[in-house]
Amino acid sequence: MDVESDEMSRFFWCQFSTLWIALSIVGAHENDEPPSANSLSRPQVDLLRDPLPTGALVRYGTTRFRHHAIAVAILDKNIILSVGSSIRYWSAESGQLIRELRHEKLRSAVLGAISADGSRLATLHKSGAIGLWDLASGDLLREFPSGVLSNASQPRDASPVISISSDGNTIMVATPVNAITDQRAGTLVQICVMGTRYESRQFSIDQDEPEAVSLSPDGRFVVAEFNKNQKQEHTTKSLAVWDTSSARQIRVLNIGATSARRIQFLPGRSAFLVEGEQGLVLKDLDGNELWRRPAKSDYLRLICANQKSIVLHVDLDKTNNFEVWTLDANSGETIHRWKEPDWMLAGLPAFLDESRLVVAYESSIRQLALSDGTEIGFRDGHSGKIEKACASPDGRVVATACLSDSYIILWDSASARELRRLSCGSSIFRDFVFSRDGKLLATASNDHCIRVWDVEAGRVLKTVTLANDREVGIQFLESSARIAIASIQSGVFLHEILAAKPPKAFALASPLECGGLIHGYDGRLWAIFLVRRRVNDDSAVTSGIEIWDVLAKRKLREISLKEGGIVSYSISTDRRTLATCDGDGVITLWELATGLRRLVINARGADRERGGVTLFTFSSDGRTMAVSNTQSSAVSLWDLESSRLFGTVRCQCALITSIEFSPDGKRLLSGLDDTTIIAWDMSRAECLPLASKTVLSEGDVARRWDLLRSADGERAFRSEWELAADPERVVEFLRRRLPNAASISPERAKSWIFELDSSEYSVREHASRNLLSNFDQVKDELTTTLRETTSAEIRKRIQRIIDSCDDIVSQPERLQELRAIEVLERIGTPNAVELLKKLSENRARADISDGAAESLHRIKIRKP
Repeated sequence: MDVESDEMSRFFWCQFSTLWIALSIVGAHENDEPPSANSLSRPQVDLLRDPLPTGALVRYGTTRFRHHAIAVAILDKNIILSVGSSIRYWSAESGQLIRELRHEKLRSAVLGAISADGSRLATLHKSGAIGLWDLASGDLLREFPSGVLSNASQPRDASPVISISSDGNTIMVATPVNAITDQRAGTLVQICVMGTRYESRQFSIDQDEPEAVSLSPDGRFVVAEFNKNQKQEHTTKSLAVWDTSSARQIRVLNIGATSARRIQFLPGRSAFLVEGEQGLVLKDLDGNELWRRPAKSDYLRLICANQKSIVLHVDLDKTNNFEVWTLDANSGETIHRWKEPDWMLAGLPAFLDESRLVVAYESSIRQLALSDGTEIGFRDGHSGKIEKACASPDGRVVATACLSDSYIILWDSASARELRRLSCGSSIFRDFVFSRDGKLLATASNDHCIRVWDVEAGRVLKTVTLANDREVGIQFLESSARIAIASIQSGVFLHEILAAKPPKAFALASPLECGGLIHGYDGRLWAIFLVRRRVNDDSAVTSGIEIWDVLAKRKLREISLKEGGIVSYSISTDRRTLATCDGDGVITLWELATGLRRLVINARGADRERGGVTLFTFSSDGRTMAVSNTQSSAVSLWDLESSRLFGTVRCQCALITSIEFSPDGKRLLSGLDDTTIIAWDMSRAECLPLASKTVLSEGDVARRWDLLRSADGERAFRSEWELAADPERVVEFLRRRLPNAASISPERAKSWIFELDSSEYSVREHASRNLLSNFDQVKDELTTTLRETTSAEIRKRIQRIIDSCDDIVSQPERLQELRAIEVLERIGTPNAVELLKKLSENRARADISDGAAESLHRIKIRKP
C-alpha cells in the first residue's frame, strides 16, 4: 500500500471512530440514583449506573476518569483519550467510559506519546522495545527492536523521553546512558520511521538530559542541547539540529552559558521552547529568538504547550508557593495565573486545548479550566491506588486511604455513599485502625502524628506527636479508653484518650525492629518484632519473628522462618495463626501459641498472572484465605481445611492493591489501582468452601482429642478441622473433658511453694507442675516469694516456672485445652456458644476464660 492510500485509510478510521464515540455519548444517560433493590435480574451497577464485576455488591468511589495513564489527549470538545494498560475514550462532560481497547503488550508500556491528530500512539516498553499503535482499532502496527537499551550500558537515573510526529509516522526516543563513549555519559536517540518501509536509526548526543531533546512536529528534525567545547572549564551551551532521515547534525545554534532543562516544539510550528534556569525562550530552527521570558527569582517549569498557549508550573521566589501560568505562545505574555492544586506536579502527562488542561495524576484524569484552574467533571473519591480499606467492627462504615490523598474517606457500607472525610492538612495517612466498638478511629500520618478521631463527628479527640520518630503499630485497648503506640525509637506507650494523664511507657528489651501491635488470642497486647538477617550491604530479609507480651514486658516465643526469609505476614482474625509469605509466593501458617507450623500453601500457582507483592488475608471464621498480588486482577480463595483452591473473584481490568474481609466475613473488600474499592459478596455458593460433615465415633473423637496435645502442629491443625466437622458429638465430648477448675486458696499455693524445697525430688516436681498449671492464680504468691526467699532451690524453681509459663508446648494438657477452645469457636453452634460462656465465667483459669470470652465476641460479630 502506498503512502497516500495509507493516509486516506487512517483518515476514514479516525472519522468512523469519532462518529461512533459521539453516538455513544448521545446515548449515554446520567442518573445518580442507586439501582432498585428488586432489579436482581439485571446486571448490578454502582451509584452512577456503571456496571459492577460479577459477584460484587457495591463499589466505593467511581471508575469515571480513573486510569493510571502514561499519555492523555483531548480529541475534541466531547472526548478525552487516555492510554495506560489499555486505551480508553471518556466523555469529557460526565467522565463516563465510552470505549476501551485492550492489548496484552500495553501492560508493559512505561511511556507514551499521542500524535496531534489523535490517530496514532507511540509507546516505550520495559524491554526497551518501541511500539506504534493505531488508536482507532487498538492494533499494534509495528514494534521496533530495543535499539536504545541494547546499545547502552545501563540507563541512568534520568527518565527517557518519547515523541511522535503530528502525522504519526516518526517516533523519537531519547534515553540517558552511562557510557556513549569511554570518557563521558550522554543521551542516545533512536528514530523510528513508518512510511513506504520501516526504518530505524540512532545517534548519540553529548548531553545528560533527555528532556533537552525534542522532535519537530513534521518529524524531520531533532533539536538537542550539547556541550560545544568539552575541554574548557566553562563550557558553552549550544543547540544542535539533527536531520532524522540521515541521522546527521546539520547546524549548531549558540545559547551561551544557559543550560537547557527541557526543549519542546510547539505543535504545528517550526518554533521550539527552551526552558532553563534563566527562564523560557522561543526560538526558530534558524536560531532566531522570537521572545524571552526571564525567570527572575522564580522557578519556571514547562508543563505543556499548543500552537496558541503555553502552561507553566511556577514556584514564586522559589518559596514553595506554586502557581500555574498560561502564556500567549506568540508573545510570551501572561494570560492567566492561578494557585496550583496540591496534587499537581510538573512532569505529569498533560494535554492542552483552547480552554482546558488535562492532566494524568496517579490513577485519575483531571480537567482544569485554563482561565482559573477550576476542576471540571471530576467525580469525588480517591485519586490514586488504594493502600488500605477496612470495615468497622459493626460493619456499618468502610474506611479507605491512598498515598496520593491527604484524607481518609468514610463510606456508608451498604449504600456506598461517602459519609465524610478525615483530613489533617496536607499530611498523608499511612495506617489506621478502628476501636473495638467502631466509634473511634486511630490514624498514623507522615507528619509523625497519631490522631484519634470520633467517627460519627469526624473530629480529632487526641493527637500524639512522635517528633522525628515513626510509628510501626497502633492498637486500641479493650475499653477503647486507651491506645497503644509502638514506634521505632521509643518503644511502646499507652495513652489515655480522654484523660490528660502522661503516657505510660513499656520499654521492651529487644534490639530488633518492631513490626506492629496485635491483640493476642487471649486478649493480651502483643508486640511483634522482626528478626532481620542482612543479605548484602543494601538489603536484608526477615528470618524470624519474636512475640512479646507488652504489659508483662517479656518475650513469649520466637518463630524461626525458612532460610530465604519472608516478605510479608498477616494475622488471623482470631489471633491464633500467623501467615508468612516468602519471595516465591509460598504461604506458611504458624500457630502463635506455640510457634509450630500448621499448613503450607503454594499460592504462586493460584493464578496465571505473576509478579508484584503477594497479598493475603484470613476470613473471620478462619476457614478461608484470600490471596492475590499487586500485578493481578483476581483474588483466589483457599480452603484452609483442605488446603485447596476453590474459588476466584475477578476485577476485570483493575489491579488488586489491598484485600481485607469484613468482620462478619460476608464481604471481601478489595482496593484497586483504579482508586475504587469493590465489596464482594462472600455469601454466594461459589465463594464458600464446601463444609465437610463427618460422623465420628466416640473412639475417633478421643483419638483426635489426644492429637490436640501433639507438638506436631500440622497433625493437630488437621485434627481441629476433623473435630469441627461433627459439631454435636464433639461439643458433648468437650463438655466432659474441658476443665472446671476450682479456685486455688493462698494457703494451698503457699504449701506448694513450700514443697519446692522438699528433700524428695518427686514432691518438688509435683509441686512445680501444680504451680505451673495454675500459674494465673498463684503468680502473685510466686513473685513475692521470689523476692523474699533465701532458698536457692525455691528461687531456681520459681524462676523456671515463670520462664516456662508461656512455653505451651511443654504443657500438653494446657495446649490441648487451648486448641479445644479454637475448635468450639469454629463450630459456633448454640451448644458450642453455651459451653464457651461457661468456660469464660470460670476465672480459676484465666487463659481458658479469656480465650473463651474472645471467641464469644468474634462469634457474636459473625452471627449477630
